[in-house]
Amino acid sequence: MAIPAKLLNATMGVVTFRISAVTGTATPTLYAWLEAKDTAQVQYFPLFYDQRGTEPATPGDDLGADLNRKNVTGTGGATVAGRHTAIYKHLPAMECRLRWRVTGTFSAGQGFTVSAGMDVA
Repeated sequence: MAIPAKLLNATMGVVTFRISAVTGTATPTLYAWLEAKDTAQVQYFPLFYDQRGTEPATPGDDLGADLNRKNVTGTGGATVAGRHTAIYKHLPAMECRLRWRVTGTFSAGQGFTVSAGMDVA
């Protein structure tokens, strides 16, 4: 599932990904990132953020994530409840979408409870 957003007049965006619950039997992990559509090729490609934060944060917890600069949930992905935010200072003038991938082993009723959104200016 993707959240499309037309960004023809936007220059900056903030993506927020809130994980309110995590249940699973084999360390479920969630990765989230923002993609832009290349209109010439009709393909999507990942956009790299300028800044990222996780709440509740501890000193130094974003150091590893800033080496990748793609995943809103950090290079290791999210395994616990929390809020992840990424700031994009230079958005391309094209269609964007929020994408995610979940890994791990799940039984009925297990998984992630999340909400996601993007604000543009």
